[in-house]
Amino acid sequence: MTSEKLSKKVIVVYCLEERLNINRINCLKKCLLPFTEQSEIHLILDVSRVCFMDCAMVGFLLTLHRKLQQKGSLLSLANLNRFVELLIDTLKLERFIHIIKKNQCENIETWMKRK
Repeated sequence: MTSEKLSKKVIVVYCLEERLNINRINCLKKCLLPFTEQSEIHLILDVSRVCFMDCAMVGFLLTLHRKLQQKGSLLSLANLNRFVELLIDTLKLERFIHIIKKNQCENIETWMKRK
């Protein structure tokens, strides 16, 4: 997992692991929960390489969203592949977590310039 700061308040995290399940939760908590202590950031998770996500990971994403929202921050998922898009649609997660769709921009950097 690598992170890259695009601007002062935006942090992009690339999830390189293909399976996001209960075995990865502790590692992801160590990497991502510190961002919940910061105010007014936009945390973007690139999920293009994700091929599996279990209910523990979905629960973690919802918890992360809630904690970020409490600090005035935003969580977004970007570059959804077919698997993740089907999961998001089935669980109606777009009601809670902001989704950056592929047709909205060519890539995350272009999307951020539009904001």
